[in-house]
Amino acid sequence: MKTQAVPQKIYYHNQELTELLSLLKRHRIQPKKRLGQTFLFKRFIAEEIVRLLEITPHDTVVEIGAGLGVLTTLLAEQSAKVIALEYDSALVSILQKTMAHKNVDIIRADALNFDYRKVFSRSQTKIKIIGNLPYYITSPLLFKLFKLKSMIEVLVVMIQKEVADRIVAPPGTRDYGTISIFSQLFSDVSKQLTVTKECFYPPPQVDSEVVKFTIYQTPVVEVKDENFFEKLVRVSFSQRRKTLLNCLKSAHYFNRGKQEILTALECSGINPQRRAETLTIKEFNSLCQQIASIKPLPPR
Repeated sequence: MKTQAVPQKIYYHNQELTELLSLLKRHRIQPKKRLGQTFLFKRFIAEEIVRLLEITPHDTVVEIGAGLGVLTTLLAEQSAKVIALEYDSALVSILQKTMAHKNVDIIRADALNFDYRKVFSRSQTKIKIIGNLPYYITSPLLFKLFKLKSMIEVLVVMIQKEVADRIVAPPGTRDYGTISIFSQLFSDVSKQLTVTKECFYPPPQVDSEVVKFTIYQTPVVEVKDENFFEKLVRVSFSQRRKTLLNCLKSAHYFNRGKQEILTALECSGINPQRRAETLTIKEFNSLCQQIASIKPLPPR
C-alpha cells in the first residue's frame, strides 16, 4: 500500500501550533475568554499582514493587542519605532522579557483609552496602526481612530469577518450601516485577506478578515459638522425597518419640526419614505447640511 505524503502546509501548521502551546505552557498562560484572547500562530499570515502596512524605515507603528509578539518582531525589523499595546499584564511581562529589539516600547494599555496623540506629537509624522481587534472593541475603537484621522496614515486590522462585511458594504445592502459610512467617508477601505479560525489558538467561532484603511487627505465629501453628521447617521439607522422620516421623528426631528424636516428632505432630493440603508454618503451629508441650516425651535 502506497503511503500518502503529509501536505507541507499541515506540517507547518502542526509545528507552529506545537511551538505556541509550548510557549503558553512554559509561561503558564491560559487564554482569557473575557478578553477575546486568541493567538495567531501562522507566521506566513503574520508576514502578509505586516506587508500590507507598507512599512518604511522611518515609520512609527502602533500595534494594538501585541499578544505574544508574533507581529511585533516583524514590525520592529522594518520600522523606526514600534509602540506595542497590550492590556493583559501577564502577556506584557512575557513581551518585556523576550523582546530583543530596542526600538519597541511595550506598554500595558487599553487601546480605547490610549493617547495616540502623544505618539503622533513625538514622531512628527503620521502613524501607522496594526492589530488583531477583539469583537467587543472593534466599532468603538475604529470610531475613536477616525476622530484622529489627521494623525494616521493607514490602519491594517484583523477583525471578525461579519464586521468586515459591514465595513465595506455599499448602500442598498443589508450590511450597510453606520460603520460602513464612516469607514468609507474617511478612508479607502478594502478587505485584503481571509484568515480561517484554524489559524488561531484557541480557535474563534468565526473566520477573521484583514481590512486595510488608507486614510484620505480629505473625506469623500466635505462634512462641516462631523458630530452632527454622526448623530444624524446613528439616528437614521437606529430602527432599520422604519422609514427615514419615522427615525427622525424618534429624535424629535432634531428640534426642527416635522415640516422643516420634510423641507430639508425635499431640498436634498430624498423621499421621506426611504430607509437609511438606501442613502449614499453624499445624500446623508446633503441632508445634514439642510437640517443644520434650520434654526432650532425655541424651548417650550
